[in-house]
Amino acid sequence: MAFEDFIMHIMLGSMSLVLSIITVLLSAMFRGKIGKSRGHMELLTLHKYFGIALGITVIATFIYMILPPISMGDQVVLGTHGWFALIAVLLACSEVIMRYSFKNKTKIRKFHMYLGYALLIILTLQVVVGMYLVAT
Repeated sequence: MAFEDFIMHIMLGSMSLVLSIITVLLSAMFRGKIGKSRGHMELLTLHKYFGIALGITVIATFIYMILPPISMGDQVVLGTHGWFALIAVLLACSEVIMRYSFKNKTKIRKFHMYLGYALLIILTLQVVVGMYLVAT
């Protein structure tokens, strides 16, 4: 992996974690679990935009993990870091697809919330494992 691709992968991975934290916090604020701003539609709109940005960033990070080895003719090794990345991509894609494909959003709200929390946990683990790989 070229150094520039490696740096881009680290930056995108860090952005994914930050966007995930912001998205979860916006949702909690909208629901009134944090602060006294329950029900402000601006928070829900921001949650949607940050969620879309998160999905795009997770996919871009994954691409930066996959493309450099393939372009050099190497094999893509999916260790723990790679498997967490694959799970993160699947969760992020399912979040965005699910949220915009159902008309009755009240039926999927809890599931959407749990997927969001799972994505935050996976991305946190992903960054921790990635930092461990860089350190060793």
